Amino acid sequence: MEDSELARIRQQRLAQLQGAQSNRAGPDTGPRSGGENDPQKQQQQQQAKEREAEMRNNILSTVLTQEARGRLSTLGAAKPDRARMVEDIIIQNTRMGAIRGKVDEEALKGLLEKVNDQKKREPKVSYERRRVFDYDDDDDFDPRELL
Repeated sequence: MEDSELARIRQQRLAQLQGAQSNRAGPDTGPRSGGENDPQKQQQQQQAKEREAEMRNNILSTVLTQEARGRLSTLGAAKPDRARMVEDIIIQNTRMGAIRGKVDEEALKGLLEKVNDQKKREPKVSYERRRVFDYDDDDDFDPRELL
């Protein structure tokens, strides 16, 4: 990725973060009237989502080869949450400078295997009911003993 592209992406991200920070730090105007601000806020949120999606797409298109991009889009159709995780990892590594060249299909497969291993490690909760008064298993049970 060229230095000018990285600088442009960093500036966009910095402006986006500063805008989000100023929105959070602004004074609260009290109860919402539900009139003027809602459509404007929704439009701003939609624009922010579009900018983020465009920035993600730009980074991924410059870092991934065509084959890797195709594999990732196929994965996104089948398992969108895993595709999003892989995209996040690729973008994070690109921003930190860990990825220098293009990510090919083999490197993407390795990354997918790591994500799958990570998903498999999640603990599973299973419930086992206690058998309190299971009379069928106890042949020598006498109900008169309870009295």
